[in-house]
Amino acid sequence: RELLVALVTQKVLRVATSERQLEEVLVDFWFNHFNVFAGKGPVRAYVADFERRAIRPHVFGRFRDMLGAVAAHPAMLFYLDNWQSSALGVRTPRGTSGLNENYARELLELHT
Repeated sequence: RELLVALVTQKVLRVATSERQLEEVLVDFWFNHFNVFAGKGPVRAYVADFERRAIRPHVFGRFRDMLGAVAAHPAMLFYLDNWQSSALGVRTPRGTSGLNENYARELLELHT
């Protein structure tokens, strides 16, 4: 809970004091577009880093670069359970095998 309070506090301070208002609006837009649920397991610990490393550096760059950063970030991997994904026939920590299609579905339905 403390991590989420810190994230919200940082966001409010940046929006209120930033001289780059357009950047803050775009960061908020993309952060909401590529949302991750902080209440799901270890995702909470990665939410602030998700914004800082996957969204913010790419906000004025190429969408493809941001998409790659989002797809590879631990927050998204845990949120969509892609950390369990493996090649067919390989056992994961949960004992399942095969590719997890969650991110592919999100990518097609929502992100592009």
